[in-house]
Amino acid sequence: MQRTSVFAAVAMFAAALSAQEVICPDIYANAAGPGTSGLVWRNSAIFCQICYDTTHFTGRGLDYPLTINRLQWRSNTVGNAGSYAQVDVYLSSAATDYAGMQTTFALNQGTDRTLVYSGPVNFVQGNGQSPGNYVVDITLTTPFTYDPTSGNDLLIETISAAAPTAAPPQMDCSTDYLVARGRRNSAATSTATVGGLSAFVPVIKIGYTDPPGLARNSNFGRGCYNRASSFYELFQPGTFDLGGTTTTVNSILMTPIGNGGYTVNPGSNGWFTPTSPDLALADDSVSPPQALPFTFPYALNGSSNAIEIGSNGSVWMQPGGTTAPGASPPALLAEGARFVGCWNDLDPSTATGAGTVHFDVDPNNQVVYATWLDVPLWEAAPSPWTHRNTFQIALYSTGQVEFRYQAMDLALYQVLVGYTQGGGAWDPESRDLSASIPFITGDDTRQLVLNCTQRPIINTNPVLETLHVPATAAVGGILLSFNGFPAGQPIPGAAGCTQYVGLDASFLLITGGQSTVNFPLPVPNNNALVGSQFYCQSAMLVPGANVLGVLSSNGVSLQIGSI
Repeated sequence: MQRTSVFAAVAMFAAALSAQEVICPDIYANAAGPGTSGLVWRNSAIFCQICYDTTHFTGRGLDYPLTINRLQWRSNTVGNAGSYAQVDVYLSSAATDYAGMQTTFALNQGTDRTLVYSGPVNFVQGNGQSPGNYVVDITLTTPFTYDPTSGNDLLIETISAAAPTAAPPQMDCSTDYLVARGRRNSAATSTATVGGLSAFVPVIKIGYTDPPGLARNSNFGRGCYNRASSFYELFQPGTFDLGGTTTTVNSILMTPIGNGGYTVNPGSNGWFTPTSPDLALADDSVSPPQALPFTFPYALNGSSNAIEIGSNGSVWMQPGGTTAPGASPPALLAEGARFVGCWNDLDPSTATGAGTVHFDVDPNNQVVYATWLDVPLWEAAPSPWTHRNTFQIALYSTGQVEFRYQAMDLALYQVLVGYTQGGGAWDPESRDLSASIPFITGDDTRQLVLNCTQRPIINTNPVLETLHVPATAAVGGILLSFNGFPAGQPIPGAAGCTQYVGLDASFLLITGGQSTVNFPLPVPNNNALVGSQFYCQSAMLVPGANVLGVLSSNGVSLQIGSI
C-alpha cells in the first residue's frame, strides 16, 4: 500500500471552528501555583499588565495565529463575590520580552494594542481549594488575533478607575518569573504611567478559536512502560495522612536497589533527638552545605559529600537548593536532586517565636539527620503560629533514606512528599503513599512515544518519530488507520500495553540501534484532503519486554489542513 493512498482514500471536509483553551503559566495547568496575590484584581483601582512568553503557546503546538475570545483568572482563596463598575481590557503583542518587562506601562505595549472589553466585571467567591476555581471570567467583545510564532509575547492589561464593591479573592500565582515564563507590572491607580514589577504572575485560562482549514496533530493515550525514578504525593490542605503524634513516629523507608531505583516500605518508626545547635534558618531559606561523614549514594549513580537543608522541608543533594515556599510538582522535577520530607511554607525564623532546624551526625558516623522541630507554617502577622510540625529525614551510609513524622499540622497549604533526581525528570504523577506502600521506583526507563514533528499541512513532509526505542529493539512498525480507539484496547500477551488504532496499513521500521526512529509521511498537495482524519501508532519488537515481546506507543491523531 502506498503512503499517499492512505491520504487519498478519504476526503472529508471539516470547516467548523474549534473552541480551545490554554492555561498560563502552563506548569500550573493542573496544580496550584506556589504563590497568591491580591494585587492582580485589587481591592482598589487597578492598572495591571501581565506578559506571557510565546512558549506557553508554541509549546502546545500552537504555531499559527489564534483568535483569543475569553480570559479567566484562577483563585486560591475564598474572598468575596462582587464587581467592578468599569474595567478596560487590552491585548497586544508585547513590545518587550517578559524577562525584560519595563516598569513604564507604555514601553511594554505592542503596536497592535486593542481594547477587547470595556464594561463591568463580576467576580465570584473562591472555593478555597488548591488549585481553586476561576473567579473572574471575561468574554471579549472584540476577539484578538495573536500569532505566537511572531516572536512577541502576549500582553494582557486590565484597568479600573474605581475599587470593587467587595474585596475579591486573591489570585493563584507563581513566585518565580523565570520558572513561570511570565511577569507582572501593576499599580493601584488607573492613571499611573509606571508600575512595580513582580514575579507573582497569575494563572489565567485563555480561550481561543482555531482558524478554518487548520491542520492538527495531537497525542492520546500512553506507551509502555513507564518506570520513573521519582515519586511524590501532592496533598491538598488538611489532607496530610503520614503524621504521628507528639509521642509516636510514623516513617517511610527508601532502600536502594540495583536498577537505580528504590523499594519504598514502612519505616522503623524510630527517632533521633537532635543535640546540635539550631541552624537559625530564616523564612524561605537554605542552609550552607553540611558535610557528611561518608559519601552518600542516591539513585541513578548520584553521590554527595554534603547536603543543604531547606527551611521548607527538603534535603538537597547538590548545591543551589531553592527557597520557593509553595509545593509544586513541576518545580520538583525541574530543579535539583532532593529528598522532600514535607514541602510546605514552613517558617523557622525567630519572628515565629519557636521552631528550629537541626543537622546531626550519628555517633557512629553511619547516619545523618535533618530535623525540623515544632516548626510552624508561615502566616501573615499578627499570628499565634499554631500550625506546628515535627519531622526528620535520616540519611544512612548505605544509601537508605527514612522520612520520620511526629505531630504534623498542615491545614493551610498543599504539601508535597517524595524524591526526585530533578534536572527535568519526567512526571510519574502523584500517588497515594499510604495506600501504595510498598512499591518500587524504577531506572527512569521511558515509555515508547510517538510524535508527529509538524502539523499535516498539504504539500508538506511531516515525520512520525518514535522516541525511547530500547537498544534491544531491532525492528518495529508504524500502524496507520482511519479508526482510532481513544480508550485503548489491551494487547494480549503485552500486559500494560495498549492498542489505539486499527490495522488498516502497517509499515516496517528498522531501528539501526537508534533510540529515535523516523518515518516520513509526505502529505500531497490536494485541497480535497483538507479535513481528512486518521490515526497512527508505533510498536517495537523487544525480546523479554513481556510475553509477546512487544512495546507499543501512544496514539497520534492527525487531521489534514491547508494552514
